[in-house]
Amino acid sequence: MKLLNRAVLLVTAAMFISPIRLYATIAMVFIPWIGLILACSSKGRITIDVQRRRPTVLLAIGIPAMAMLFLPKTGYLYHLAYFWLPFTGIILCMAFALAFIAFKGGIDRRRNEVKFIIGVYAVLLPLYATNAVLQCNARFDRSQPIYYTTTVLQKSQASGKASGHYFTLSPWLPTITEETIDVSASMYQQTAENSQLRVCHRAGWLGIPWYTVQP
Repeated sequence: MKLLNRAVLLVTAAMFISPIRLYATIAMVFIPWIGLILACSSKGRITIDVQRRRPTVLLAIGIPAMAMLFLPKTGYLYHLAYFWLPFTGIILCMAFALAFIAFKGGIDRRRNEVKFIIGVYAVLLPLYATNAVLQCNARFDRSQPIYYTTTVLQKSQASGKASGHYFTLSPWLPTITEETIDVSASMYQQTAENSQLRVCHRAGWLGIPWYTVQP
């Protein structure tokens, strides 16, 4: 487990190197599962919290969950119905594995931090599940792209917690309405209102339709 925790730090650094970012991202998706498998088979020698004398699976889950937040956006979803099944499945499987590890002695039940650890995982698991689903759905997608055309109806900027640059797009499929998406600052400045953009639509590796927009 110590080697895995060191490896996750190296993989995190590799995520910011463009030529190997894809491989680092794939590794980030699988590292938490490797950690859970090792912990489940350790007979209580690996803990789910942070103790001085025993290795922990917390870093193998927490670092990928946080690090994937800094990955470039893969695209946009317009139909969330297919997102919830793999998202929920990942959380339930990981929560069951963590409970099994704790039951086998992978947590000190006498410590007051138990509620805190539960709260930490209540944040990390949905965070990891969201990023893992989005990354796998896009990175492994080999479906044939379908191209559509949309119009930028409105440009807007926001400050504060929801700061960013946004486009309101005209419907490019009969099943969707006007949609507002966040875009990069460079694309925002290079694109005028009422100009047309090309939509690249894909089916998704997990069956979750997604798309990107291009000038």
